[in-house]
Amino acid sequence: MLDVKKLLAKVMNSLNGLLYSSDSTVYLDYCKARRRGNVVNIWGESSGGWNIPASSYASLTTLPKQYRPDHNVYDCVEAYGGPSDISIVIQPDGLVKFYCPNSAAWWRYNVTYIVGG
Repeated sequence: MLDVKKLLAKVMNSLNGLLYSSDSTVYLDYCKARRRGNVVNIWGESSGGWNIPASSYASLTTLPKQYRPDHNVYDCVEAYGGPSDISIVIQPDGLVKFYCPNSAAWWRYNVTYIVGG
């Protein structure tokens, strides 16, 4: 038998997730974040203003709690003006870090992930 109350609760939770939205500038144009329901999107870029040093992890910023993933999220970062294998990791403590074998000052990224289990 169909439980209307449970079905209605599921629908309302889904709608709340779609309707809830928050945006935040976390660190200048280098890191912006948006959350809609349980989906978080972070993005940013540098046009020479923030250099990722060679062969080390560089911490960019720490995300506010509502934007933090439940586990490490890994992705690629696009380098402008030449090949460079830049990676990004977003940690559960909110730390956003880059790794680059060569230094890079011109880059951009856009990462989307689920939060809240």
